[in-house]
Amino acid sequence: ADPCILDVPRWLDADGRLERLPVGWHVTSDSIAALVAAETSSDLLLLKSSPPPRTAGDAVAEAASAGWLDAWFPTAATSLARIAWAAPRRPCC
Repeated sequence: ADPCILDVPRWLDADGRLERLPVGWHVTSDSIAALVAAETSSDLLLLKSSPPPRTAGDAVAEAASAGWLDAWFPTAATSLARIAWAAPRRPCC
């Protein structure tokens, strides 16, 4: 059998999470990962295809405004103590 780290549909369906999650393209797997990290009191590591944009202020809000993170991510990540990212040194595509 294949190991399953997280059954996302089942996790979203439990405890009314799906009803609290906005529906639309402004919410991606990054926000879902932030919700999982927040509920499990974990740090979040984002694996991205490119490095984040350079920011001068609120890095999360600016990354969402630039489209590097989805628009709902700042809300989903509010309670996270640590957010890190990993990306290739050169653009992959």
